[in-house]
Amino acid sequence: MPGNVRPAKLLLWVVIAVAVLATWAPYFGAFEQLTWVGPVPFGLAWVLSWNAVLTGCAIAMYFVHFRPLHERLLADPLAEPEVEVR
Repeated sequence: MPGNVRPAKLLLWVVIAVAVLATWAPYFGAFEQLTWVGPVPFGLAWVLSWNAVLTGCAIAMYFVHFRPLHERLLADPLAEPEVEVR
């Protein structure tokens, strides 16, 4: 695992925030015209594609946040976390 994971975590949270805001766009009237993308309207295609991004972020969240926590708890559940002072 790389020593400095903070930029990756920040990028993951930025992508999550953008995707959540993008899924709300149809509620604010962003797609008033009925245009079709294949068999579905553009608004639905927009929301479904951003939901796919959010699903990928949820899977990445496991590897970035919860898996290291689980490994630390298995190693020594009562140990104080090592805090790096800068």
